[in-house]
Amino acid sequence: MNSSFVNGHELSYHYNIKKDDIILGISSYLHDSSICLLRNGKIIYASQEERHTRIKNDNSFPFLALLNGLNYLDLDKNKIKNIIFHESLNCIKKEERKKIKNRLISDLSFIDIKNPNIYFLDHHYSHAAAGYYSSNFKDALIFTFDAMGESVSTSVFYGKNNNLKNIKKIHEPNSLGLLYSAFTYFLGFDVNSGEYKMMGLSPFGKNIYEDKILSELVKVFEDGSFEINNKYFNFFGNKEIITKELENFFSIKKRKKEDRILEVHCNLAASIQSVIEKIIFKIIEFEIKKYETNNIVLGGGVALNCVANGKIEKLFNKNLHIFPSPGDSGNAYGCAAYATFSSEENKNLERSKIKNAFLGSSYDKNNDEIISLCKIFSLNYYKFFDYKDIVKLLINKKIIGFFNGRSEFGPRSLGNRSIIADPRNPDAQKIINLKIKFRESFRPFAPIVLGEFANEYFEGCTESPFMQKTYYLKSDKLIDTNNLKLKDIFQKINQKRSLFPAITHVDNSARVQTISEKELPIYKLLTKFYEVTGCPMLVNTSFNVNNEPIVEMPFDAIKTFINTNIDYLVIDNFILSKKN
Repeated sequence: MNSSFVNGHELSYHYNIKKDDIILGISSYLHDSSICLLRNGKIIYASQEERHTRIKNDNSFPFLALLNGLNYLDLDKNKIKNIIFHESLNCIKKEERKKIKNRLISDLSFIDIKNPNIYFLDHHYSHAAAGYYSSNFKDALIFTFDAMGESVSTSVFYGKNNNLKNIKKIHEPNSLGLLYSAFTYFLGFDVNSGEYKMMGLSPFGKNIYEDKILSELVKVFEDGSFEINNKYFNFFGNKEIITKELENFFSIKKRKKEDRILEVHCNLAASIQSVIEKIIFKIIEFEIKKYETNNIVLGGGVALNCVANGKIEKLFNKNLHIFPSPGDSGNAYGCAAYATFSSEENKNLERSKIKNAFLGSSYDKNNDEIISLCKIFSLNYYKFFDYKDIVKLLINKKIIGFFNGRSEFGPRSLGNRSIIADPRNPDAQKIINLKIKFRESFRPFAPIVLGEFANEYFEGCTESPFMQKTYYLKSDKLIDTNNLKLKDIFQKINQKRSLFPAITHVDNSARVQTISEKELPIYKLLTKFYEVTGCPMLVNTSFNVNNEPIVEMPFDAIKTFINTNIDYLVIDNFILSKKN
């Protein structure tokens, strides 16, 4: 195997990638391992390893994702001549660098690809490239906010005419991602998976600790750069991510998972959310004054914070683009895209905005397998020929697993591996959270809405295909609740505040997904639901249970269906139900 290191700062290496070459991008060994296969800058397959191993946040080498991709594409593995890894390893100690490099080469040997070129790309360049090259922007400011990648936590890039220039770096231990994760842990949720929970909890609280946090825990400078007080945190090693000093500072013990959520926990969530937002805004504001561009790109794990993303779009009034998977799994695409567009032969290669995230495997030729599984697990099944059959079930308050087409790449279910319900059903949120997902009752659900109606229901929403931004329901869709004075979080959860209670969070917000591709089954179902009910949206949440990856194969879907209180399961053109 040939091997070349790319300098993470200068990136002067010229990739020898020819037209029609198939490139393999790999992200692994940190968390959310994944692969991406590209041809001429276009994704032909992308998938996370967790979908196949069924291990949440799997960080191992993505063997199964790669093998499934080769099988789905019917692709000879030896067509892959260039492999790109999502870290340069330059900022890692020499002995550790050699260890990771040898591990990668060893893992690749099991796939037995003959003599590929192996390249390495800086972690934050991989994040930036994923965002920039998946957009149609000629020029853009690109901000990557991460926990940490090769000692860097935050980077700013300027992209123009397919070239990326790194113009700013903030190094560990000063990290917005690690700071947010520390508070996630402090509030009793798991790091690397519980950040969503804290974000969902924040609207229940009041921002009363922001000044306290900024006075002692985080020092912010004029350009948005910041320093974190290490007295309160242990970001490295095997110790707890927070110190006892943090508990003393707030006069509260770390919440245990089984402990009741109190008002103080909600207030801490609201406060750290606000602090993170203000630092992000300050960084963007400082850089945007120096570069004349109408385009902003976000990358890194912090770009999964849809509350902040929605505010960025509104505050800066710029075109905003985020790759469907802006965290580490998206780096498999980012490093491969950078290699493609940096190659001398491809410098005039045209880019186009990514259309959808349905980039994994489909199983729609497995009708015999579905019928066999139904017989094995004693399930009723029948073929349907009109989406009206599913609409009737939804109107009758049934919760449905919806499985169609290629699996989504990234952390969101976007209509092909989804649990769906009628958003007008006031009991849907409680039922899905407690009896299906087995998760905290305060967790909100997202609406999937026909694109042409999005702005009619949500303030400022025109396009949000990847469920990455929070918007607010328009006032004419709300119910007046001013006379109700509810203090307890659980009373607030059950309060009906809009015409669509199943998708309306406590602050009248919703993480919206718009859908406009008419050939997709979910679009056809939504259209039929609108024709019958006059409502152009459905509840859309990921098809999994708490702490499990989103389902990948029909067997995964059937297993989840059997083990939960989902009423019906739709797989391609079959409707499945339970006999008992």
